[in-house]
Amino acid sequence: MIQNISGTESEVRNLAVSEVVGTLILVGVVVVGMAIVATVLLSQPLPTKVPAFHAIITNQSKNIYIQHRGGDALRYAEFQILVDGMDRTSSFMNNGDDPWSVGETLYASVPSIPGSVTLVLNQSGGGSIILLSEDLEGVSKVPEPSDINWYNFGVTGRCDWEYRKSITIDATKVAGSLSGFPVLISLAGDPDLAASAKADGKSIIFTTSDGTTKLAHEIESFTKANGALVAWVKVPSLSSSEDTVLWMYYGNIGAADQQDVVNVWSANYNAVWHHNTDLLDSTSNNNDGTNSGSTNVAGRFANAQRYDGVDDYIDSGSAASVDDNFAAGGTFSAWINPFTIGENSEGRVGDKSNTNVNGGGGWAFSTYTNNVMSFRKGFGTTHGAWRTPAGSITLNAWNYVAVTYNQGAVANDPSIYINGVSQGITEFSTPAGAAQSDAARTMRLGNIAGGTTRTFNGIIDEIHLSKTIRSAPWIQTEYANQNDPSSFSSMGDAEEWWKC
Repeated sequence: MIQNISGTESEVRNLAVSEVVGTLILVGVVVVGMAIVATVLLSQPLPTKVPAFHAIITNQSKNIYIQHRGGDALRYAEFQILVDGMDRTSSFMNNGDDPWSVGETLYASVPSIPGSVTLVLNQSGGGSIILLSEDLEGVSKVPEPSDINWYNFGVTGRCDWEYRKSITIDATKVAGSLSGFPVLISLAGDPDLAASAKADGKSIIFTTSDGTTKLAHEIESFTKANGALVAWVKVPSLSSSEDTVLWMYYGNIGAADQQDVVNVWSANYNAVWHHNTDLLDSTSNNNDGTNSGSTNVAGRFANAQRYDGVDDYIDSGSAASVDDNFAAGGTFSAWINPFTIGENSEGRVGDKSNTNVNGGGGWAFSTYTNNVMSFRKGFGTTHGAWRTPAGSITLNAWNYVAVTYNQGAVANDPSIYINGVSQGITEFSTPAGAAQSDAARTMRLGNIAGGTTRTFNGIIDEIHLSKTIRSAPWIQTEYANQNDPSSFSSMGDAEEWWKC
């Protein structure tokens, strides 16, 4: 404001001084006032930040579960849990980590079925803020008891695996009661696995029907883009009268590799070659193959090996586990897709011979003239040879072939199966003398041991070599399972547990 000042020089000077003093006093009062206000404000506790938080409260009778589903972690000192208005916080604090983080479940048992549960945030200046409240209305809000057992929850108190699906094996496809049977689970695609499984599929697990007993399994292949899966699960027992139920869990993308490959293929397996993208032996015997010419192509399951009918083979060494495989009884099986019979009217699928060339020592399993399967076993200076009926295998199509044999048997009569059916085989060469060892030369797939004159022409997949004479029901069930996995077992819908 502009003032018009008039009067003597002394009066004007006095008036100016008075105004300056007054202004200084006013400024001082304002500064002091602001200081007082600041002191008061700073002496009060800062407002508590309300965390971003989401949880689900549910119960089974007197047991209460609170699942942290998203947002900030909470420390135990920051909140209280009220059950029907009573502070029950301490009852929940003995089963989870501090801080309480996403995915963890706090649970406690209370004296009576709860009517309401409230989670409150403690404010720094006193009082509380309700973060979550659930009216349970005294009713148990859980599924049937069969759905309560969830893998690893009893150990960690968390839903480490968020999802699962039931697998029901059709009892009518099982030829007899079998123990320790490796079941093939083959899915052309599964959108739920594509969306929620770990990229390499190795966190997928399988359990028995109880939902918690983990089974040994091997992931042969998994494609994240469409959820295609090829897995082998060792099932403790299969029944031909009652369906067998398994569970497949997935959704734990942070889990380590859950496979237990060597225990899928127990001590009775000498070697298992999937012929997928590598030539490794899945058993603990490590009879890994060395490739000489065969190429990786689409197979019966995932990939397989293509042999050119000229000189291709895979060499798997001469370890004790593959030497004398049939000495005390054994089984050799494979899936084959022969384009022709093979080189020199014979294509070896598997061959383990000795140096007694004239006697044809050791053993060999081959495609042969007239579209048959031939099994040979050396004796002294001769060899025994057995063949299936003419036309028993089909060219340019997949055939499941298996042979069982015990070289100590007096009758020396192997059994040869085509697509699960035992064949009426004919003995073409009668063995004489003692059975010869097959320990001298290396194990070959797709060709003759020690040479390249009996090359298989076509594709071979899934070779199993066992020191057990597999029963007819075992081989029949293998064929039913591997020929049509989608009818052998059925997959249920995805389940997300009520505590997750």
